[in-house]
Amino acid sequence: AVSILALIGLVLVWVHWLPHDYVVASDGTQQETYDAADWMNKNLPQGARVGSFSAGLLGYFGQTYTVINLDGLANSPQFVNSELIGHLLYVNDLAPTDPLRDYLRRENITYLANVDPLERVNQKEYLGLVDAGQAVLLYEGDYAIFWGPGEPEQRMVVVQIP
Repeated sequence: AVSILALIGLVLVWVHWLPHDYVVASDGTQQETYDAADWMNKNLPQGARVGSFSAGLLGYFGQTYTVINLDGLANSPQFVNSELIGHLLYVNDLAPTDPLRDYLRRENITYLANVDPLERVNQKEYLGLVDAGQAVLLYEGDYAIFWGPGEPEQRMVVVQIP
């Protein structure tokens, strides 16, 4: 009897881990990312390199492009210590240059995908990585995302960078 229950338990665990259709959360946040990934698969050139501070779902659903994580969570400690910390110092006016900008050039990253207020795309440095007016808006999501009280409406955007 114990072995039968153990076998049933193993089968249930195995069934749970089988590939299945992705179910999107109802709040719209994941839908924004999924829609952007779908758009990038259809519209970016084969092999395009996309940088993102929210790389998870974009990378999971990416078929024709490569996503490079920029937030440090899936990068090496060296990346965090050099590029990411240097970038944070730069955007807070504590460093004269931005090593993350150099990283984008070195890694041939020519697109950025991120959840951000639309007014930030060309009114000032986009994500602190692209000079004002240099990011070309290619995709704007349909769903408004609100990160909290007092925060502006945001959408998933994909931009091309020089």
